[in-house]
Amino acid sequence: MYLFFALTGYLLYRPFARRDFASGRSLRYGRYAANRAFRILPLYYVVLVVYLLVFDHGGASTTWWRSALFLENFFPATLNHVDGVMWSLVVEMQFYVLLPFLAIVIKRLSGGSVRFAVLGVAAIGLVSELIRLGTVTLPATIDLRWEYSLPSTFVFFTSGMILALLQTSLGDRQVDWLPGVARRSGAWLAAGIALWCVVAWRYDLDVLLVPGAFLVVGAVVMPIHRGLSVRVLEWRPLAMLGVASYSLYLWHFPIVSHLGLGSVGRNYFGSLAITAPLCCAVALVSYAVVEAPFLRLRRSWSAGTGDTKDAATGLGFAPAPGPG
Repeated sequence: MYLFFALTGYLLYRPFARRDFASGRSLRYGRYAANRAFRILPLYYVVLVVYLLVFDHGGASTTWWRSALFLENFFPATLNHVDGVMWSLVVEMQFYVLLPFLAIVIKRLSGGSVRFAVLGVAAIGLVSELIRLGTVTLPATIDLRWEYSLPSTFVFFTSGMILALLQTSLGDRQVDWLPGVARRSGAWLAAGIALWCVVAWRYDLDVLLVPGAFLVVGAVVMPIHRGLSVRVLEWRPLAMLGVASYSLYLWHFPIVSHLGLGSVGRNYFGSLAITAPLCCAVALVSYAVVEAPFLRLRRSWSAGTGDTKDAATGLGFAPAPGPG
């Protein structure tokens, strides 16, 4: 999920970064909002209705209206009550609303300097990490409303936002000032995956996911040497699954949990062999039936270019043929 937050930060902030620090091309905020609605809402509401009717015996009225308005994270009784991963969509929606205003603040405070903009985003990330330490990482008792909030998770968006600024500044110029191995995407991926492995061992070190996500996403989007480790992402079946990743994300939790195959134990790999193909098949059907008709309604929200027409949120990132 935190990698998806980084992807969201990169893909959605990139048009703002280009407008404010490169082309100056205007953005259509109404179209931006419509695209985000087409991307997130249809599948969200379909999964919500199916879950409440099928798995929650119709659901309570409070669950319906809080979930429908993306307010479930603010109430302990409804937080993680429906699909266990939906909390992240509440955070994503808050980020969508905040981003246009935040972009204006970053532009004005940086004075048009990418360097100061990077420092500004990093400073906001530091504040978010301090909030996370004080409310999530260090306390003996955690209030889940803080753990699943934008203030304590915003730090994970910042790695993608910084990548958007760096890519805007560099354009297509190769990063020649890095030492030899550091110019290779494989080295970026290896370093990023190593950090993720450390966090898998010690989850209280989850701040390492910020540079970890920076390296993993940067290996794909930065102007460095693209090795086999990145080119494999262009494998068509993997790209197809990437296109349907939002459906996979929302459907996998109810499928795995209600089949009773989600526990990690001696039968884990046997369970995985059953649930992975099933979840992928459901995701592909869900994408074709629910997502695709609405995604065709999206239009460019950057004046004079189509590069934001299909910008994903990270929850629908396709490795190939390009972001979104």
